[in-house]
Amino acid sequence: CGGVEVQAGATLTLLPGVYVMRDGLFRVASNSTVNGTGVTIYFYGNNATLEVKSYSNVNLTAPTSGPFRGIVFAQHAGSSAGRTSVIEGGGSLRIVGAVYFPTQVLDVGGEGGFGANSPYAPIVADRVVFRGTGAGEVTIRADHNAAGYSDALAHLYSGARLLN
Repeated sequence: CGGVEVQAGATLTLLPGVYVMRDGLFRVASNSTVNGTGVTIYFYGNNATLEVKSYSNVNLTAPTSGPFRGIVFAQHAGSSAGRTSVIEGGGSLRIVGAVYFPTQVLDVGGEGGFGANSPYAPIVADRVVFRGTGAGEVTIRADHNAAGYSDALAHLYSGARLLN
């Protein structure tokens, strides 16, 4: 599809389902809003990365059944290896589900909080870079039972996993 961009000041509401970002990024501009329940955004192909800019409002919850149960963001392992996906705080960022970028760098930071309002937000990436400015805070929780995703991590692709 070449990707999706939610422009500054815009609101995007995603219906339940899998959204494939083929050969492009999913970009959420500053001061924009994205909402969705039962949503997985799947990155495939060239330049398939995530970019959530600071002061955006993102409220996404993963599906509770099916092959992408418990996963909000998923990168195909052969797509855009070595690239960087970025999540910045400073707005309202609530992601309930796994963030899975097995061959990309995940750059998490910015002012404000990331994960503080999420009961279940495990992160899997080739490398994770946490950075903060001012009062920036990163909170990682993995209470998959409380969030309704019992054993969801077991359904991710094979390889190393961190379980609580």
